[in-house]
Amino acid sequence: MTSQSEISVDWERRVAEAWATMDSFAKDDFISRIGELAAELPADSAVGLFEHACA
Repeated sequence: MTSQSEISVDWERRVAEAWATMDSFAKDDFISRIGELAAELPADSAVGLFEHACA
């Protein structure tokens, strides 16, 4: 599993930005955006899986 230390501050910023602006996305576009961000992490990353599931 990915440890929190393996997740960059930039990645966290981009995820937070996506969530903060989620109303500006169509539903499927938002899910895709979070999926793209999650895909930057290892496939077994609990953080990536969590973010994608929440979307």
